[in-house]
Amino acid sequence: MAKRYCSDEDVRLMKRLHKKHDHEYMLERKNNKVSELIELAELRFKHDVPLIENEPSLDQYDLPQNVEELIETEKMSIEKKKKHKDKIIEGVAWLITVIVGVCFFYKIVITYGFWVACVGVYFIGAVAYGITLAIAVIIFPDKKVRIQYEEQYRRYEDDMLAYQYWQIKKSINYWDSLDGHAFEKNVASLFIKQGYNAKVSKQGGDGGIDIVLTKNDERIAVQCKAHNKAVAPSVARDLYGTMVSGGFEKGMIVSKNGFTKGVFSFVRDKNIELVDLDDIISMAKNMQ
Repeated sequence: MAKRYCSDEDVRLMKRLHKKHDHEYMLERKNNKVSELIELAELRFKHDVPLIENEPSLDQYDLPQNVEELIETEKMSIEKKKKHKDKIIEGVAWLITVIVGVCFFYKIVITYGFWVACVGVYFIGAVAYGITLAIAVIIFPDKKVRIQYEEQYRRYEDDMLAYQYWQIKKSINYWDSLDGHAFEKNVASLFIKQGYNAKVSKQGGDGGIDIVLTKNDERIAVQCKAHNKAVAPSVARDLYGTMVSGGFEKGMIVSKNGFTKGVFSFVRDKNIELVDLDDIISMAKNMQ
């Protein structure tokens, strides 16, 4: 069979395909890492992540640069002492068990014989061992040891997590990567930070409404669009109809990719606010 040789053009094409694949793989990994950080922060702070404007530094918390190494060394030392104490307690327990077993063995073997004495001593020894350990736990309980720098370092880690969270929220790439319900939830979290009460509808929307905002007795019907195209006038007309039927004082359309001219014309004389990606980023950056 004749060998097939790749031309230079084939080699260049293969390199481009591999490069594209590697780029997509790295982008997917980066997006997953960002999503994990967002979820971790919201879980840690119960969806009320504090706004940290400036990147925290160890010096602000009176922490040395090798704080992680110091904490880990101290934890290992504490664990080593605990294991040493446990070995001593276990050794004492075995010693008491042996003494009790020997004492009872001679008494039982004389009365009931050797084999009965062996079985009896086994159970008596087990009880003695258990009681000894229980008494040791009561007399020498494991005390919570305060590790130097641990509390300050935990505050530093929390503040760093919050800082990274809001840095991501101020990124166009982050918002551009969201779709559907994730986009709605993130929009709601921004308005919550601005003092609104926000109720996110179930996936698929509730009567054309994705979020209901309330503040100072004002109810706002919000429609979110994470599509890769500009919002058309039909969306604004549907929202206005929902506003009228639902008794909302105001409407809002939040879009990742802007609005067509027809939308601006339709909402000109109506209490409907149009929010695009630039407005979202501005809200995140100007948050107090």
